[in-house]
Amino acid sequence: MVDTKVGDINGKPVYANTFFASFEDRLRAEAALTTRDKWRISTARQIAEKLDKMIEGELLRAEALENFTPEQKQGFFAWMKGLQERVESQSQGSREAANERLEQTKGKSLDEYMRDEEQQQLVEFQVREKIQKRISVPWRDIKIEYERYYEALLNPPPKAMYRLVQIPTNKPEDIAEFTRLRERGTPFAEIAANKTLNRYKPETGGLEEREFKGERKDAEFFRDEKLNGAARTMQVGEVAGPFPIGDNQAYLGLDVIQQTTRTLYEAQVAIEMQMRERRIHQAQSKYVNRLRERASISSTPEMTRQLLVIADARYWPAGKK
Repeated sequence: MVDTKVGDINGKPVYANTFFASFEDRLRAEAALTTRDKWRISTARQIAEKLDKMIEGELLRAEALENFTPEQKQGFFAWMKGLQERVESQSQGSREAANERLEQTKGKSLDEYMRDEEQQQLVEFQVREKIQKRISVPWRDIKIEYERYYEALLNPPPKAMYRLVQIPTNKPEDIAEFTRLRERGTPFAEIAANKTLNRYKPETGGLEEREFKGERKDAEFFRDEKLNGAARTMQVGEVAGPFPIGDNQAYLGLDVIQQTTRTLYEAQVAIEMQMRERRIHQAQSKYVNRLRERASISSTPEMTRQLLVIADARYWPAGKK
């Protein structure tokens, strides 16, 4: 397939073959499952995202090399040479065998693997030196974050999981069977899932989830006064009833009360990690935007347009509308 240059990033050409190599199979598969308009919208989004990551990676790679001291640069390329030797040694020291193994396992040649590894290492170095080392999350900010999301994420209201069984009063044989199963020690959840006996949501085992705030003894779980009274006071594993509800005889069981509570001490590490990751992402976006301002980059909308045209010609099935 003839390659096409669609632009440059700081003098480094962007070729269509290289650009699409990692996701062309996915584009073909997606084309078989949807309409052309939807496929083009999805493909344009994927192209824009990949192009953005490519630009970011190249700018960070170049910046890292530019900021290296002579000693750092020498040490880095010595490390890369050692890496290539280790990769080749895994194939009995043969470059050809290493090429073949990498093509089979990673879908890339040895040279492509080394280029990708070099860029990854340089990008990680630059992000670590220029961004990560400068990010801190003070205790005060962790405490504010905890208080902000105390209820929504860290300490949601408790949830009571009830099971309700309703048996028609004109079915005394079913009521007798219910009693017999209870006396045998059959789990209430199993009885509640019995479609012959239970007339109330047997497909879900009569399950009713009720979220509540404050004390359970003050909560409103069911409209029926007697049923609600039992729901407020019963213990986990207890079954209450019978309660007359319309033409049915009802029984209520409490499976469990789910309550997740995390103190500030318990949540601080997770909060700090989330806040740090978020701040690193924000700082990295600002840093890359500054690099973009002084970089020489072909028009990204034009590169995206060209790449979409190429993708449409290459990966949309011939003859499909």
